[in-house]
Amino acid sequence: MAQPRVVVTGMGAVSCLGSSVEEFWAGLMRRECGLRPLTRLDPSSHRVGVGGEVKGMDLRPGEDEAVQMAIRAAREAAEQAGFGPGVLAGALVSLGTNFGALSSLARFLAQPGQDGAGDLFREGMAQGVTDAVARAIGAGGARVSTSLSCASGNGAVGVALEALRAGEAKSALAGGYDAITEIAWSGLAAMRTMTNEALRPFDARRDGTLFSEGAGVLALETLESALARGARPLAEVLGAATDNNAFHMAHPDPNGEGLARAMRLALADAGVEPWQVDYVSAHGTGTKYNDKLETQALKSVLGPRAAQIPVVSIKSCAGHAMGAASSLEAIAAVCALNRGMSPATINLEQPDPECDLDYVADGPRRVDARVAMCDSAGIGGPNAVLVLRRWEGEA
Repeated sequence: MAQPRVVVTGMGAVSCLGSSVEEFWAGLMRRECGLRPLTRLDPSSHRVGVGGEVKGMDLRPGEDEAVQMAIRAAREAAEQAGFGPGVLAGALVSLGTNFGALSSLARFLAQPGQDGAGDLFREGMAQGVTDAVARAIGAGGARVSTSLSCASGNGAVGVALEALRAGEAKSALAGGYDAITEIAWSGLAAMRTMTNEALRPFDARRDGTLFSEGAGVLALETLESALARGARPLAEVLGAATDNNAFHMAHPDPNGEGLARAMRLALADAGVEPWQVDYVSAHGTGTKYNDKLETQALKSVLGPRAAQIPVVSIKSCAGHAMGAASSLEAIAAVCALNRGMSPATINLEQPDPECDLDYVADGPRRVDARVAMCDSAGIGGPNAVLVLRRWEGEA
């Protein structure tokens, strides 16, 4: 029996470029960089004081920032999809994150014995955030929380894809989120992967990434459900895969084999041959190791055609949004497929001979892409890859 086909019918984005999909996409098309001196933290107390704080969203004091961002993105996705109460009643919520709701945990630690402290502790857990999102939008289906480091968003979409295929749900809201907090920023700085200059994916001068925050959520449903509702699909999710390098807690696999394996598994799951991929939404962190190894993995999987395929890192504009990074990148890929335009990889001015693909440094650029591969990797070795196809109707 054939598996149900799964389509994207709505998207929601909160980022340092704007707090809606249209604002996010417009910022990418302007080659805007959302990385600026931090305002919610004291930049002088950290080794790096530049990051991507959310733009266009007033965060309410005293409420966890990560929860607010995740709810806003999920609500936008559900509204764009036209998920009414009947659809939401059975909708799965699958969310991934690096850190969960650390502000809630910090407040709990400051008042562990006071009334309401238990609620803060529970909300601080990743499952507490997923529960809060489901309650806020009225989603009554299963709730799944995952953490695959910076591959969390794609991983959460993969979980939802499998549930929809298995008939465990007909609709889902899936993606990733994370917020910049004192604890998170201190930990990220301790990893010493951040630059004090510009984020330059694939550039010979690259020397680190810069982190940002936000949420990216996709509304998914079976094609049968979408057509029955009269919904217009934006893209089809053909396949997904996750794996782990099993190499080192912080250092990437020096041969990029884990990421290449995840790409191959995702393409096999999608029933797509490597030659059919004509767009890549890359992880592209701007770190010395990642960009070289990601290039190697793409060449290994896609073969000689890799040099002809647009490969884009939106982190140069939107920063590295941690658990939200890959789902925001998947949203950008859906927009690229639908609108026939690719964002640019900005700040790529001095090509690295070891990074010799087409990274659309001259973009935005017109593209006529049908199949996009979105790859992501995280500290600790997890990799998660999605394969998307432009929606062209039943034909």
